[in-house]
Amino acid sequence: MRKIFTRMRLPKEFQQIERIFKAFSHNYWILNSQRLLESNPGWTLECLEFLAMSILVLNTNIHSDKIPRSLRLTKASFIKTNLSVLNDLITTKFIGDIYDRIEKQQFEAKIEL
Repeated sequence: MRKIFTRMRLPKEFQQIERIFKAFSHNYWILNSQRLLESNPGWTLECLEFLAMSILVLNTNIHSDKIPRSLRLTKASFIKTNLSVLNDLITTKFIGDIYDRIEKQQFEAKIEL
């Protein structure tokens, strides 16, 4: 995901962003569903879409100058939210590692759509 979204700046309209993320998730599912389902048969395309959007929200939330520090997602809240939806599909470590990588390095787009 980072490779793609560091090469392009997402549009500002949510419906366009949602279509891009659905297409990303669909293509990821086509290429990786067998591997995902071998590790856990509960994975679905909708789970991937949720995780992708969750990562986008996190990236925006913790790196935006417009959001006060007091309102930014904490690692604990990010983990709790994702575990509540993706309960048996991911581990606390997996989602915590995503948080740490996004916190350390923002998705920075090179070109605008």
